[in-house]
Amino acid sequence: MHLGIIFIIAFLLTADLVAWRLALRWLKRYAPSKMLRLAAHSFFAMQTGYVIVLILAGTAHAQHVMAWIPLGVQAMIYIWHLLFLPATMVIWSLVGLAGAGRWLVQRCRSPKPELPALVLADDSGKGMSRRDMLLASVAIVPPLMAMSTAGYSRATLWQFRVSRQVLPVFGLPAALEGFRIAHVSDLHVGRWSTRSFLESVVEATNALDADVVAFTGDLIDVSIDDLPLAVATFKRFRARQGAFIIEGNHDLIDDPAAFRKAMTDEGLRFLRGSSVMLKQRGTAIEFMGVPWSHSEEQIRQEVLSIAGKRDIGAFPILLAHHPHSFDAAAEVGLPLTLSGHTHGGQIALNREINAGRMLFRYVSGIYQRGGSKLLVSNGIGNWFPLRIGAPAEIIEITLAQG
Repeated sequence: MHLGIIFIIAFLLTADLVAWRLALRWLKRYAPSKMLRLAAHSFFAMQTGYVIVLILAGTAHAQHVMAWIPLGVQAMIYIWHLLFLPATMVIWSLVGLAGAGRWLVQRCRSPKPELPALVLADDSGKGMSRRDMLLASVAIVPPLMAMSTAGYSRATLWQFRVSRQVLPVFGLPAALEGFRIAHVSDLHVGRWSTRSFLESVVEATNALDADVVAFTGDLIDVSIDDLPLAVATFKRFRARQGAFIIEGNHDLIDDPAAFRKAMTDEGLRFLRGSSVMLKQRGTAIEFMGVPWSHSEEQIRQEVLSIAGKRDIGAFPILLAHHPHSFDAAAEVGLPLTLSGHTHGGQIALNREINAGRMLFRYVSGIYQRGGSKLLVSNGIGNWFPLRIGAPAEIIEITLAQG
């Protein structure tokens, strides 16, 4: 298991245990309801249990171990760990600091030291004070918000849009004016996909009757066991001149060699450091694909390598899962790059106020540098079961001179 993943899992387990202890401590002192404490125990036992399954089964196989859990509950577990747990730990730390500060002030003012506010039980017998209710809510509200958000997630999980984009591209030959690309990315066949959802993606893509389907990585979510269904889905994409696919980071989590072998054995047009040449009205157009890499320098080298091998008589289009490939593509003057990977940031108010900005220079939509353009798709599937302001999408790109 990758060292970074081990660190994240260890952090989540520690945070779950700390949150469990603090929540039950506060509920016992400030909202002494046995039913409420039992509900809290159940909630945190579920969260901690999932992390333990991750440790024992590994990230690639945990989804199969947990498959018996209803999808809405799985969504709640994901949303809690990746959204509400980090925020909760920050808020509770601030509450703890506030309590310690209040105790310190009281101690300075009074000759008799008192216990910190957050460990002082209410023995007045007069019921819950306003402060007690506030502190009880600090323990109750985060799990309730996680559950309600999971409900919203479950209701919107398989919604997507078909975006239509007329894209002016510098240096586009006149013969390629109106060439249409169905850009599909990040299908993530696995935990958060169903056969009916995959069917709807295929139908929507094929209805575009595009010249090509360009798939920019993450065909599967994690487990290689999902690859047969994923390949069968990809094979059903239809376009006038075929469908092309490149690899993404999720495709390589479980078994990179098996994924790449399947692409070849199944006869897919798999562009990994390679290209395919097409013709439109007698004019050549070359689709080039780069392998996945986490390293910015390796990403750059892969782009420079494929660009150095391109046919100078053809119009080039680069397919690169990571949008940071655009830097090198612009450097060597490639006119158009299509990417995915970011999911539009998953949670966003707009392109600038966007969770993806913490990780990516290019998050969603169109970017330009000189005569080069990048289009980043929000992707059609999910690794995290919640999208806000970053809707799943298939993009129909119509090339135009510009």
